[in-house]
Amino acid sequence: MKSKIFPLLLLAGIFSYGQNKLYYIQVSDENNAPKITEIHGKIAVTHPDEGVTKIFSKYNVHSFEKAFPTSKTPYLQTIYLLEAEKDGIAEELKNYSAYFPLVEETLKPGLLYTPNDYYSPPGSSNPIKSLELINVKEAWDYTHGDPNFKIGISDTPIRLTHEDLYGKVTSLTSGSMTPDFHGTAVSSQAAANTDNNRGIPGTGFNSRILFKWMYDGSMMNTLLALSQKGARVVNASWYNSCSYSAIDQLVIDEIHDNGTVIVVAAGNGGTCGGPDNYVYPASYNHVVSVSSVGYFDVGYTYNNLPYSWEDRVEEIIGDPNTTHQHNDMVDLRAPGVNVLGALADTDSSYGGAWGTSIAAPQVAGVVALMFSVNNCLNPDEVESILKLTSANLDNIPENQPYVGKLGAGRIDAGKATRMAWQMNPVNGGEVLIKDRNFKKWDFELTSSAESIRIQNESFTQNANVKFKAKKSITLDTDTVLEPGTGKSQYLYIDDTNTCTVFNFRPAKSEDLVKKTGKEEAPKITEIINDDISIYPVPVKDNLFIKTNKDFKNSTVKIFDMSNRLVLEKNLPIKGTVSIDTSNLLNGVYFIDISDSNATFHYHKKFVKQ
Repeated sequence: MKSKIFPLLLLAGIFSYGQNKLYYIQVSDENNAPKITEIHGKIAVTHPDEGVTKIFSKYNVHSFEKAFPTSKTPYLQTIYLLEAEKDGIAEELKNYSAYFPLVEETLKPGLLYTPNDYYSPPGSSNPIKSLELINVKEAWDYTHGDPNFKIGISDTPIRLTHEDLYGKVTSLTSGSMTPDFHGTAVSSQAAANTDNNRGIPGTGFNSRILFKWMYDGSMMNTLLALSQKGARVVNASWYNSCSYSAIDQLVIDEIHDNGTVIVVAAGNGGTCGGPDNYVYPASYNHVVSVSSVGYFDVGYTYNNLPYSWEDRVEEIIGDPNTTHQHNDMVDLRAPGVNVLGALADTDSSYGGAWGTSIAAPQVAGVVALMFSVNNCLNPDEVESILKLTSANLDNIPENQPYVGKLGAGRIDAGKATRMAWQMNPVNGGEVLIKDRNFKKWDFELTSSAESIRIQNESFTQNANVKFKAKKSITLDTDTVLEPGTGKSQYLYIDDTNTCTVFNFRPAKSEDLVKKTGKEEAPKITEIINDDISIYPVPVKDNLFIKTNKDFKNSTVKIFDMSNRLVLEKNLPIKGTVSIDTSNLLNGVYFIDISDSNATFHYHKKFVKQ
């Protein structure tokens, strides 16, 4: 059932989970457990003892719920998690030990993981500042990426033997090519071998690269081919025109409709005659156009000049001739001045790289992380999340001449990945949108968030909003939804899970490419229900696969709802075979069955209980 929620201010006051205090509270008797009620949009916690009720009111408690509701340990079933705004509540509740035998503070999740090549040089104490700026370590606390996920790179030849790219690249272009600096540096930003104690990490961590030479046919067709061969995000650190082409826009539209996110370098200032000018394909619809910012500490000088300060768009502060592209088609920004990357000279060479070419693949790698935690997102949602979580650049004094041309802001990999994770139906949780003002762009979040809270945020003038949640959408104080003429703000509740289907065409095996010298995918025989069936559904310990055909070289893969590979077996399927699923957690899974030459493909959802 759907219902439209009108843009009213539903809750007064400030909600900031990041500053709240968390406590474990043991409740000795369920009959004396505090009760949560909502009055006029505000949370109220009550207790049979009036003194306890006053304490909860005094400290502005936001939630009180079982900390481990699915635990099988009886004691843990008595433990609740209390969230309050201020210190002091624990000491007061300890005076009521008859109700609460245990009261202790617990901590919000902390960031712990740092790959051993995050520092430059490895083994030093100096983090790579360009990665620090985009907060990528927080993203890696949610995921290290999926090694089965392919980032499409259309570029110049990659040095495949480089220590930070070895084993990471699958090429769709046959024949030997001389390794080039550009493709090697670009690829290293998106998916360098990470946590290997050498070189640099790639933002996509464990994600892999699907490469196609940018001149292998038309440049636009390389992007389409990458999408059709399985790339959920493609990166183009190049331009092919300074003017609009309706044909190229149609190609972009098809890639977008296929479910692929298209990330493109915006241009390097002098591109197409100046930084204000449009560059294509970056300026097409359905493209994430990425320009650059600096990342050095404010006050950093180089050759006695103020150089590439953090989140400033001028390379030399005060010189407008040292910016990369800034126009109203730029969407986002990432570090793009003297960024450390892999070089093509040797298998262990590194150096600084400049330009939006190096900024764009950082974003592509972050998109890969977002898909690894939530494979149900569509391309519009990915772009929306990147913009909603970006760092505002408009309030920086040195950026004032460029306001309106800066894009939504500088990417924040951690916040973007966290929001994608929260929107996964498996994880649930509240998506918090806060502290930004947008006057343009279309924002869409429709893939099954449990709840959405909008706080100190405005969407006005040319900003479209389409948000869906399963349980609630809350508009806090200072939220403004004022669409301009022809624009809309649409918020609705729909208690169903949705998932965007990625319609890629499986790639031909390398053996077939060598035999035919062609890159067209072979004809795929879709397996119909009469050919293969699985049972029982729901399944408990063993999933049986039954077929009336003989599939000798088949591979069975099982993925969870986040598209993570959880089981893989290579086995012939004839008659009936069984797969042991006893180690899988309860939930929804997808089974894929195909042969080594990709001549048939079977895909079906099933439930494990």
